Amino acid sequence: MQNTEVFPSMVLQMVAIGEESGALDSMLGKVADFYEPRWTMPWKRFSSLMEPIIMVVLGTLIGGMVIAMYLPISRWGKLFKLRVAFSHNPARPLWPRFLMNNAL
Repeated sequence: MQNTEVFPSMVLQMVAIGEESGALDSMLGKVADFYEPRWTMPWKRFSSLMEPIIMVVLGTLIGGMVIAMYLPISRWGKLFKLRVAFSHNPARPLWPRFLMNNAL
């Protein structure tokens, strides 16, 4: 472990003390307790910063999909000149007037 130069000197000393005393598991637990907050806090900050960005990206994608679905429908309406002819006779239902006035 010392030759790799990956671990800090405190970890190496704690492991050596744990091996000598026969309590390596408790020493590694203390090392983990010491280093855990140093790893979890940056990830918590990172995830709290990424949440709004992800929401904006997803909202943009979903909004774009909704616009892409409904834009052709509105253009079809303009293409066929669909309009509802409102007459002064309220006794006639709306859908038959719509179908009669907009028959292709």
